[in-house]
Amino acid sequence: MATITITSPKNKSRSTDPYVLVSGTAFDNIEVAAVYCQLNDQEWELADGTTDWQYAVMLQPGSNVITVMGTCNKQCQPVRVAIDRPPAFFGYLLAEELKRAGITVRGRLIEKE
Repeated sequence: MATITITSPKNKSRSTDPYVLVSGTAFDNIEVAAVYCQLNDQEWELADGTTDWQYAVMLQPGSNVITVMGTCNKQCQPVRVAIDRPPAFFGYLLAEELKRAGITVRGRLIEKE
């Protein structure tokens, strides 16, 4: 039976960076054909690699759940990790994306504790 492990990030971690590289390992006594990742309820996407894999994801503000599943001679049990991204950083992210698009943002983000 195949085993899927998420090595990074750790479960119930918190990220102020919206971009996270999810990585891990997969093992099967025959072959790991592919590893798929899913953010919250979005579409499944193919990770890079099989026995050592990684998947770049952009977190949504608030709670996020990343689910990883491998395929081998039979489908593996999915593994999940939860990551929290504070909502205040969404405003910063939006401002940075607008800036990259050539739109000037004036003002400041006020974060309420």
